[in-house]
Amino acid sequence: MRPPGYSFLEELDSCVVDQVSLECAQSNVNPKLLTTLPSKTILLDVRLQLN
Repeated sequence: MRPPGYSFLEELDSCVVDQVSLECAQSNVNPKLLTTLPSKTILLDVRLQLN
């Protein structure tokens, strides 16, 4: 079973990278979780099916 989110995001905020890229559509991760990365530039990929 998949975990409900990304448990490592708070740790990732203290990492030396400046940008984080996440795909949230298929994993059903709530984009609000990205607020745990206040020091990062976020690249977010969300694809919607409009049919």
